[in-house]
Amino acid sequence: ATSLAQAPRFQRGLLWSAVRMLRVGGTLVYSTCTLTHEEDEGMVAHALRAYPCLELIPAEPRVGSVGREAEGGLSAEQCAMVQRFEPSLGSEGFFLAKFKKARDDRDRAEDVTVRRGDEHRHVRE
Repeated sequence: ATSLAQAPRFQRGLLWSAVRMLRVGGTLVYSTCTLTHEEDEGMVAHALRAYPCLELIPAEPRVGSVGREAEGGLSAEQCAMVQRFEPSLGSEGFFLAKFKKARDDRDRAEDVTVRRGDEHRHVRE
């Protein structure tokens, strides 16, 4: 079983796979059923740093609130593009971000997948 502390690492592996499979011009919607910074705004910030081929675009229509700024996270402009759904009426809360793949990244030699046991992670050489 995956513990909550391991969730961001697992999500990074899923995100890496999604980016690799996404065609240029395609849309990637990243959504979680948690409101932790590491899994939400922190993961979006990671995606923008790790995958320059991705552009954060507004998640519309706007239904939720804007994202939260934190050190090493998203700017105010970027927070306005994502959505947080705070817990209400029995809901645990949700997060939503939307990306567009602006260019191909498959020829990047620094992309490497490391697999050890159940662990799957992306490293940059």
